[in-house]
Parts: sequence; C-alpha cells; structure tokens
Amino acid sequence: MAHLAAKSAYTRLADHLNRFPQEAPPSELLYKILKMLFSEKDAELVSLLPIKPFTIDKVARVWKMDRAAARGRKQAKGGCMDDGITSRQSPNSQEAVLLVAVDFSDCSRLALRKAQLLFGEKPVRIIALHVIDHDFIAACLRHDIAAEGHLKKQLFMNAKNRLKTFLQEEAREETNIEPVICEGIPCMEINRKAVQYNAEMIIMGSCGMACDPNAIFFGGTTEKVLRFISRPVLCMPPEKI
Repeated sequence: MAHLAAKSAYTRLADHLNRFPQEAPPSELLYKILKMLFSEKDAELVSLLPIKPFTIDKVARVWKMDRAAARGRKQAKGGCMDDGITSRQSPNSQEAVLLVAVDFSDCSRLALRKAQLLFGEKPVRIIALHVIDHDFIAACLRHDIAAEGHLKKQLFMNAKNRLKTFLQEEAREETNIEPVICEGIPCMEINRKAVQYNAEMIIMGSCGMACDPNAIFFGGTTEKVLRFISRPVLCMPPEKI
C-alpha cells in the first residue's frame, strides 16, 4: 500500500508539472528525478499548488493548514519543504546548489525569483551565472570596435556592474547568492558551470525565438541547454505571452 501511495503521489505531481507551459511529459526518468527531489508527502503537497504564481497565504489555504505550519513545512519529518517546493540534500552536502542563468532579461528576473522561492529558508547556494557571448566578442573584433584586451575588460566590468545591480534589485538579503561571470558560448558554459558547481537544477528564462532568426533555425540558448544537459532544467517563460 505504501508503494502504491507513493507512486500515486509522484504520478499526480508529474501530471501537475505537465500542465505548465513548458510541459513535462510523464516518464520513468521524470519519476526518478521527482523521487530524488521530493519525499512522498512533499510530492503530494506540491501537486496541489497552483500553476500561477502564489503566496504563502495561498499555499496555506490549499494545504489546509495555518500560515506558520505551511512556512515551517521544511522542518517536517521526512521532508524539508518551504513555500511549496523542496530538494533533498545529499548526505555529504550542507546546502543545495542551484544555477540561475542571467542575461538581465525579464525572464531571468523570474528565474532568480523562482530560485529563491523554490527553496525558501532552506540552506541553498545560488550561482547567478552571466555568460559574455564569445560570438558577440568575435563580431566586435571583426568590425574593429576595439582592441581585444580592452574590449573584453570593458565587457567584463560592465557585466560585473550590471549583475551586481541586478542581484541587489532581485535578491533577498539572506539568500546566499554567488555572482559568476565567464566568457564563452552560453549553452556550453551553462552546462559546464552546472557540472563544476554540482548544481541540482538549472533555472533559466525562455523568451522564445520570434525575434531571433538564428534561434528559429538552430534553437535558442534554453533549447541547446536542454539538448545537452542531463540535470533538471526549469524554464521560466515570460509573464505575458
């Protein structure tokens, strides 16, 4: 009976996730991922959450418990949930690691907000990664915009300042966020950094490809990341599409 109950909880959670715009078709691999991320009880609770953004008060009503109990769910036996989503830490880790890809778009703002919401007050390390596109640098050099060393230095300093401002605007003070800036092909660097930091999940915006002819034919950054990564990826679409 316990096995059947657990399977039904994960099945309901998989069906719930599949209702999101990005979809998550049920599969054996998805069930394995969900069992790594959620306890049986947490899976049952998450399957009840709304599709649209919600507050802790909404969570308390859906879960039929008071606000304090909903927020303190992370301390419950067998789970570590807070504000609706949980991740089970490995025995050798003090904190979970999330990688958020930041390109300063509205979608990446949503991605950072979701990263903070997912784990709530649980010890979590968020890697806020911005990749300076190697192709953009190459294009600038072809058009003699500036010398390579000067160009890269300026791009790095600009990215550093923008990322600092971005995090100050979006990050909660108590969140452990580490800004990381690198140069390369975005999809490859996102995958590489996810492995380097052993990220449990990648969270990134997905703004569509309508305005990018190259992306229409060859796929955008999000699609390329999904194509080559084996880790869970949460894609955040625009708020209004």
